[in-house]
Amino acid sequence: MFRTRWMLALALAVPVVAGAETPSSDPKAIAVADQVMKSLGGKKRWDDLRGIRWSFGAERNDTV
Repeated sequence: MFRTRWMLALALAVPVVAGAETPSSDPKAIAVADQVMKSLGGKKRWDDLRGIRWSFGAERNDTV
């Protein structure tokens, strides 16, 4: 569950990071953004995405 939230947070940040690439951009940051984009299925799949929906919930052991 934590990994899914982490990937979602990065996914929302990808357009900002990808659009901010300049010659002085940190190569590690660019690599992370590229890895996230690849994990999401590639740029075309991201561009074709109509929307994102999620819900918030709290979990403790097996209880939501």
